Amino acid sequence: MYKAAYNGKEISRQLGEFFNSGDYGPEMIKLLRVVLDKESIPYKGSIQNALVLPGGTFKFGSITKMVDPSSKKMKQAFEEYRKYKGVVVKNVRAELLGKLYVRFLFELDEVPKSVFFNLQRKDSLKVWNNKSLGTVVMENKNKLFKKGKNIVHLKIGNKKHPLNKLINQMKIKDTRFLADRYRIIIAASRDTKKYGEIETNIFRAKYFKDPKALETYNKLSIKELNLCLGKTGAELILFLGDRRFYVCPESAPKNDDGTCKSGMTPYGHFSNKSKEENLAERDKWIIANCPKDGPGDYVLKIIDKNNVCLGKKGRDLIRVLKDSTFYVCPPKAPRGRDKLCTSGIIPYMNNSETFEENIRSRNNWIMQNCP
Repeated sequence: MYKAAYNGKEISRQLGEFFNSGDYGPEMIKLLRVVLDKESIPYKGSIQNALVLPGGTFKFGSITKMVDPSSKKMKQAFEEYRKYKGVVVKNVRAELLGKLYVRFLFELDEVPKSVFFNLQRKDSLKVWNNKSLGTVVMENKNKLFKKGKNIVHLKIGNKKHPLNKLINQMKIKDTRFLADRYRIIIAASRDTKKYGEIETNIFRAKYFKDPKALETYNKLSIKELNLCLGKTGAELILFLGDRRFYVCPESAPKNDDGTCKSGMTPYGHFSNKSKEENLAERDKWIIANCPKDGPGDYVLKIIDKNNVCLGKKGRDLIRVLKDSTFYVCPPKAPRGRDKLCTSGIIPYMNNSETFEENIRSRNNWIMQNCP
């Protein structure tokens, strides 16, 4: 490579072949980063695109002379890098959730400016060859990454997600055996130039059939993904009304009330069952997995129609409430006039900017759930 130091086209080609070969590890990346720190490297390239230059070829590059760093310069660079403390990454984990989702979990000791992801592959029956499948650097533009626990959760095949470039390279199998192994490498930077120590995790690209996938998803995801929307079991059941309950990544489209527009149903929902049967399965799952209000039968008493609607039709209940907030409370809780709860669960969106919007939200919920 040094012989091509004065030829931008040739050194660009050789560097490209080197990194494309995958015949290197994190140590080599770090070595180049230290030795070539602040060094200019010649490069050359061209683009043929009507949007860039109609009817022609756009050429770019630099003919900067590449100078072999002196031993003094190299020693100084290593000393400086040894003292450098970058953003710390730890507890890296990669998981496949059924056929639909992949997620990467990791912790950071501070808010980064960018995060580096590299995916490598190891064939099950071959020796580890460090074959790099791709690298993606994500800038922290929309505060996607934060101090503490981070979860990057994406749907397989989502071409709009930056990490799809990596996931698309994986061969995912529905088997426990002979599934390929992969290594995810993550590092973070506070200035997009220097990165801290890397952290890695080796995982198999396999998924289980639906029951097992759902069991794993539920076990690992409840607290981490805030699937219950920060509500107790009774709160969530009342909030949802008769709607189907979906779980989805943080970046997925949401309704105005924070619920997912689509995603994975974490309970047994079947088209050949009645609406009442599917809702019963939904409620059973929520009671078992979301924060507890009390024993299961206690929750059922709270959400019972007679307790919620006080035996009244929606219009009659709205007339009795007038401009008051509507609460749902346990059957034996203290009550005020007309048996109305004086405190408890507010089952509708009550955080709008205007009083009128909150009353409208209350009335819509009552008419839907107390027909």
